[in-house]
Amino acid sequence: MLPHKVLVVEDELITQRYIKNILREFQVNDVVCFNSADGVIDALEEFDYEMVLMDINIRGAIDGIALAKEILNHKKIPIIFITAYNDDETLDEVLGISPFGFLSKPFNSKDLITIVKIAYHRFLDCQKKKHSQNQTNVSISSQYSFTLIEK
Repeated sequence: MLPHKVLVVEDELITQRYIKNILREFQVNDVVCFNSADGVIDALEEFDYEMVLMDINIRGAIDGIALAKEILNHKKIPIIFITAYNDDETLDEVLGISPFGFLSKPFNSKDLITIVKIAYHRFLDCQKKKHSQNQTNVSISSQYSFTLIEK
């Protein structure tokens, strides 16, 4: 299963088009691209995107990692980093925000679609588990709660 609406933050126009073309081959037709952080948060709040593909090195004052942190403060959405920067320091910083995927450049269409499918499936699975937990756990206060599941 693939998301229907994907937001791409990538500063290179050629890479934007490449990603967009790959996704369209697999019937992901609603793909919007940004080359910087400008307007990304507003777009995510206004439209119902289901995934973000994020380059780390983007135009503007903030990088993709900082933008991803900001996005996650506003919305629960799977983020996949697509970047040429895969040194240990960058990886440690990326892992600090627990992305749903990481793809090194250069990549091919199979690599991209595979990571998108895995990340989206994992995201949906996490959402189902959270929903089912919310239905079985009852909180009385911050100190007291109980479960409706018999053990």
